[in-house]
Amino acid sequence: MNRYPQYKARVDGVDIHFYYVKGEGSNPLPLLLTHGWPGSVVEFLDVIGPLTEPSKHGGRADDAFTVIIPSLPGYAFSGLPTDMNIWITTALLWQRLITEVIGHERYVAQGGDVGSEITVLLAHHFPRSVKAIHLNLLPWGDTPADRQTPEEKVWATTGDAYMAAEFDYLRLQVNKPMMPSVALADSPIGTAAWIAEKFYAWSDNDGDLDKTFSKDHLLTNIMLYLLSDSGVEGSFRFYRAIRDELRWTFVPGKIDVPTSVALFPREYPMGRPPLETAKRWYNIVRYTDMPRGGHFAALEQPDLFVKDLRESFRSAR
Repeated sequence: MNRYPQYKARVDGVDIHFYYVKGEGSNPLPLLLTHGWPGSVVEFLDVIGPLTEPSKHGGRADDAFTVIIPSLPGYAFSGLPTDMNIWITTALLWQRLITEVIGHERYVAQGGDVGSEITVLLAHHFPRSVKAIHLNLLPWGDTPADRQTPEEKVWATTGDAYMAAEFDYLRLQVNKPMMPSVALADSPIGTAAWIAEKFYAWSDNDGDLDKTFSKDHLLTNIMLYLLSDSGVEGSFRFYRAIRDELRWTFVPGKIDVPTSVALFPREYPMGRPPLETAKRWYNIVRYTDMPRGGHFAALEQPDLFVKDLRESFRSAR
C-alpha cells in the first residue's frame, strides 16, 4: 500500500484517507476512482502505475491521469460522518475533496458497486465539475412491467432470481446491521469468511479463487475492515441508508453527463442491464461487453480496466 503517496484530509469535519498520484506529461486528466463493498482502495493498486504513467505501460503519455482514490467514509482510515444521509454526504465530501482541498476544478469519475452510485450522484449534482463518468456496475431504475421490452423482462426476471438466491447478506446489512457487525467484530476469521465469500461469488474465478486474487491482495483488503476505527459496522452504514436515504431508488434522475459502461460478464445481473434500458436513465456514449472479469474489475482485470478507461475518457480531455 505504501508504494504510492497517501494522505488524510479533514473535509466537513470528516477525516478522509486517499491516494493522490500525479500523472506524467503536461496535462494529465484528474480521475476519481471510488471502490465499493466488500472492496477497498486495494482494488486499484495495480492500475495506478498504468493510469498515471502510461508511457511505461504500453500507452502514450497523452493518456495520463492524475488519480484520486479515497477510502469511503467508515472504511479503512476514513472517518464516519454523523449525518445518516451517507450517500449524498459522501458525494459532497468527494466534490469538496477534489475541487477545494486538492484544487481540480473539473474531473472524470469511475466507480463500481457503492462507488458506482457515488459516481452517479456526483454526475447528477455536479455536472459542471464532472466531465464524464465510467461505471463497471450500472445503478438501475424501475421500469413499469407494461413498458418493458422482452429483453428487459428477461433481465428483470434474472435479476430478481439472483437477488433472491444471493442477497441474504444485503438484507441483513440493510435491516439488521448490528447483528453481523457484533459477530464479525469478535472474529477476524468470520470477517474474512464474510468478505471472501463475496469475492468468490462475484468474481470470474472459474471455481478457483487463488487464480484470480493473490492472498496478499485479499488479506490486505480484509485487514482494512478489521483495522478501521469504525469496525466492519462502519461499512454497513451505506446499506442501512439504501433503505432510509435512497429508499431503494438508485437513479436520482436522468444523467446527462457522458456515461461509459464496461460490462464484465461475472458482474451480478442487475448491474448489467440491456443498452436500451441503460439509455432510459443515462447519456450512454460507450457500452462495452468485456471478455472476462467480474465485480472487482480493476483488481481482476487491470489491463482491460485501464484500456477501457483510456478509451472512454479520451474525448473528455
